[in-house]
Amino acid sequence: MMTERNGFEYVTLERRDFLRIVYEQHPDKSRILEGKRVIDAVDTENGISVKLHDGTVEEGDILIGCDGVHSTVRDLMWRNANTSIPDFITAREKTSLETTYRALVGVAKPIPGMSTNDMHWITHWGLSFLILTQPNKTFFFVNWKLPQKLTWPSKAKWTDAEAEVAAASVSHLPITESLGNYGRIKYEPTFLVSRKAYLTTGRSEGLFSWEIQLTKGNVCYGK
Repeated sequence: MMTERNGFEYVTLERRDFLRIVYEQHPDKSRILEGKRVIDAVDTENGISVKLHDGTVEEGDILIGCDGVHSTVRDLMWRNANTSIPDFITAREKTSLETTYRALVGVAKPIPGMSTNDMHWITHWGLSFLILTQPNKTFFFVNWKLPQKLTWPSKAKWTDAEAEVAAASVSHLPITESLGNYGRIKYEPTFLVSRKAYLTTGRSEGLFSWEIQLTKGNVCYGK
């Protein structure tokens, strides 16, 4: 269906593979700093100054934070906004970032009988699956709705043991009717992405930019 509607096939990649490909194709790798962690950012007359954990400082015209669900850049952006205009980012604004779902995300072996570019959305009572197939692997997402919403600054996480229990609890559920008993995902620890699961948000409402600072990706819609 993806090919019929769009005229080309889609490719699902792990983030690390995507970053590796982009890095290898970049014409000037000297402009990419690896292993650096942002610890502070302040506005300057000519742009923004970013301090890194090793003590070095980078100057630039704009700061874009793509640093995940527990974003340092977002916290610095909020701080800088409130420094310029007191109470500009209110507690109500911050707590509008909500977590309503938890998700088990991983990679499994190919499932016999499924095509190499399938996308399936399956619902069961109290949970849902998203299955994306590729020639050599199957990406899976299992979503459960939390008993109650979590708001910032809560940082609920699963332990490895809890992730294993969650995976085992859905391993018997069929994912496609046409495959019958064979249409199940084997949640082998070897094929789980870093053997961990994480919380995702079902809704986000907040301020994600301030002057020349902004956030993208999970910083905005993941918590």
